[in-house]
Amino acid sequence: MNTFSNTFLMAKGETFVSPDHSRLTPNYCRDAEMARLRQEGWTHRALGEKYGLTRGGVCSALWRIASLRARPPLFGLGTHASKVLRFMVDGDITSPDSIAHLSYPDLIDFPNVGVGTAREISAMLWRRGIEIGGLPAKLRVAFEAEYGMIGSKK
Repeated sequence: MNTFSNTFLMAKGETFVSPDHSRLTPNYCRDAEMARLRQEGWTHRALGEKYGLTRGGVCSALWRIASLRARPPLFGLGTHASKVLRFMVDGDITSPDSIAHLSYPDLIDFPNVGVGTAREISAMLWRRGIEIGGLPAKLRVAFEAEYGMIGSKK
């Protein structure tokens, strides 16, 4: 299984679903396949030979898959944006509504959050019909052009 699947990736008998298929990379597919083979008893050395990696590279790949299983990205966001939201919000983040109380200035003022991460989170909320507070007018215009008005189908 070295190619993309439009909806599912299989590893260790688990199904990985990504609502945003752009987040799935060839390395993700390779890493998921390595995790499955490791569960079948393949050694790190054998996996390294098969995929052209060192044993350390195999360990890193298996660690990446294990961390994604433990905490998958939220709502199709990237890993960094997902981690930021988990640090900012106490409790479980079960839906976009559970982070709707955040404002754009809250995001920008949080450590290690730049304009790109704040825009990614804001855009995800906008696409789900939630306008984040304190959104700069320039971003509002860009979101309206790209995704349509909140509450309307584009």
